Amino acid sequence: MWLSGGLCRAFFIGPVAGLEGPAELRRIALAQAADRTGLSGTPGLWLETAPLNASHVCVAWDKDMLSTCLNTLRHAGLRVSSARPWWTACLSAVSQSAAPAAISAFGVHDCDSLTVLSGDAGGYSGASTLTPITDNSSATSTWLRTLATMPSGAGNPLLLRLGAHPSSEAPMHWPMALGEWTSEVLT
Repeated sequence: MWLSGGLCRAFFIGPVAGLEGPAELRRIALAQAADRTGLSGTPGLWLETAPLNASHVCVAWDKDMLSTCLNTLRHAGLRVSSARPWWTACLSAVSQSAAPAAISAFGVHDCDSLTVLSGDAGGYSGASTLTPITDNSSATSTWLRTLATMPSGAGNPLLLRLGAHPSSEAPMHWPMALGEWTSEVLT
């Protein structure tokens, strides 16, 4: 099951000096999740696999909300084998493309949010999810403001829009295959 960026929000934790192990990193990320994402309730957390002394992209979600969704689906006779952020599928597809290192900022506009990862060929140095953002004009404005805060000449930004065609303000549909995604480069 793919979850929107509004439900699974990205944030970034820079290197933390003196960590004793992965469990301590997880505790620190959990302690920061609510402030970094704006989520209320008990957070669930995923941490990017990276060396302990490196920076980490994190994803937080409201455990109670996800549990309610899964229970509702279960009562409807449906089984969910996986629940992941939709934007991670886009990131994976871009990472497998010919030149992912040239991308300085990566954004995904889905049904309720804009998730942005930024960095350079050495990796990401920032991650955030801005929500609610449901229309293309708000997403475009937010994207351009985000790019304005980045160093000039930092590379090529890429914004992917999931759903409706970028020039359309029609309600979004729910594509499930890469071929149905629309992408647009805005700089």
